[in-house]
Amino acid sequence: MRICNSVNGRERAKLAVSDTYNVVRASVELVLAAPGRMPDEALLRAVIGRAMTEIATAIDEFGNELEKLDSSTAPAS
Repeated sequence: MRICNSVNGRERAKLAVSDTYNVVRASVELVLAAPGRMPDEALLRAVIGRAMTEIATAIDEFGNELEKLDSSTAPAS
């Protein structure tokens, strides 16, 4: 959870931990249309790639932070 909070402070995508299943979720919240309206296809095409990139970046940052934690707690050889 501490790693998720760290990543969430730097990235637009947000990470959340599910204690029940030991799973980390990544998401991006987008407002694409007014309530009850369908979003414009051109707008969707323009933002979906960027949203996926933001999710991938957050996942990479999570992995980097996890590796730092693992290496700092590993026993000395």
